[in-house]
Amino acid sequence: MAMVLIHEKTFGFLHGLFAQAFAALGAAIPLAPGYVGTLHAIFLQGLVLCGVERDKAGAATIIFHAVAYITVTLLGLYYYFRFQVKFKDISKASDEIEKNEAL
Repeated sequence: MAMVLIHEKTFGFLHGLFAQAFAALGAAIPLAPGYVGTLHAIFLQGLVLCGVERDKAGAATIIFHAVAYITVTLLGLYYYFRFQVKFKDISKASDEIEKNEAL
C-alpha cells in the first residue's frame, strides 16, 4: 500500500515492506487511542529512511491510517445495520453470558 501512496520510481517493493514493518512496530506501542501519534511517527521515519521527502511521507502516513480506519468502520456499520443489533441487546448479552457461566 505504501508503494501506491508514494508513487516514486526510486521507492520499490522492499522499501514498502520496510516502511510497513516500521508501521507495525508503531502499532505495537499502545501509547494513544487508535495508535494515533506512535503509528504516524514511526511510519513517517520508515518512509524518510527509505528516501521519501518528509512532506510526502507525512501525507502518506495520514492516508495510510485513514484508509484502514475508514474501511473497518464502514464494514462495522454495514454489519451493525444488517443484523439489526440494538445497543440494548449488546448490554443484555453480557448479563446472559454471566448467567450461562454460573450454570
